[in-house]
Amino acid sequence: MFYQEPDFNKELDSRRHTFNTVGQTFLITNENVCGYANNLGQDLTGARVLSVCSSGDHAFTFYGAGAKHVDTFDVNYAQKLIYELKNTMIRELPYYEFTAFFYGKNNFFNRKIIAPIWNKFSDPLKLYMEVFYSTNVADARRMFVYGRAINNPGVPYINNKKQYDLIKSRLPKDISFIHNDLETLPSKLSAKYDLVVLSNIFDYMYLDAPSTQGALMKFYGDILIPIIENNLNPGGKIAFEYLWGTRACNRPDFFGEWKKFESAFNEMMSKSGLKMSTVEIPAQIINASSAVKSHILVLEKQR
Repeated sequence: MFYQEPDFNKELDSRRHTFNTVGQTFLITNENVCGYANNLGQDLTGARVLSVCSSGDHAFTFYGAGAKHVDTFDVNYAQKLIYELKNTMIRELPYYEFTAFFYGKNNFFNRKIIAPIWNKFSDPLKLYMEVFYSTNVADARRMFVYGRAINNPGVPYINNKKQYDLIKSRLPKDISFIHNDLETLPSKLSAKYDLVVLSNIFDYMYLDAPSTQGALMKFYGDILIPIIENNLNPGGKIAFEYLWGTRACNRPDFFGEWKKFESAFNEMMSKSGLKMSTVEIPAQIINASSAVKSHILVLEKQR
């Protein structure tokens, strides 16, 4: 559908991925994105950030926290369209219309809400939306991972009109998006960043490694080192893995293995200026039966 778009990375089609180059999209993140802004000890005022695109919620949160520019990337090109949709809506529509569009029982993706700003959408976004509106409701909802927008208190602008209006005043008209997987992303980067956020992509990489320790070492060598050496400012941080609780998909007993890796790394690299850490944050979705904490694994390039 979007193969002819100039920023569509056709190289991705020749490589195997867990996720499709155009597939189901996240409408709202299931991460506590406030956890990045509030718990990493990183002042984002005037910062340049690189983040997974997903639903755009990471970028919106970082702009709200004072970032000057946010570059995004994703293997799923359709996430760019969700990012554009929400970016345009936030800049052009009031809070109550935005929330009605995504959360209203009788207004979910109500075309009347976006009709006044339809001509501000790019042609690819118009096409994406037309696919939704030309499909029966049940099938149309399958375009999204959860079928609709989930309620996530860890996304500030959704639950707070003041945050929404603050982000509205800071968002650029044009979004920055790189259609790429993480495996080859370092070779495509040229900018310098103060914060890099990779979500939980590591969960799906190097699954054929003989051990969790081996997978972590390969991820460090293939992904983290090139970014550190070429794209991270002094004092910058890479939030390279997001954990719901202490669990990593497809990696049994991950947290214990990670803590061993973290300890050994910091001992071995104590004079290098690099430091691994584990940041505990509140759970991303409020659940009375499971008040588990989430964790962000971080690599810091100390000044």
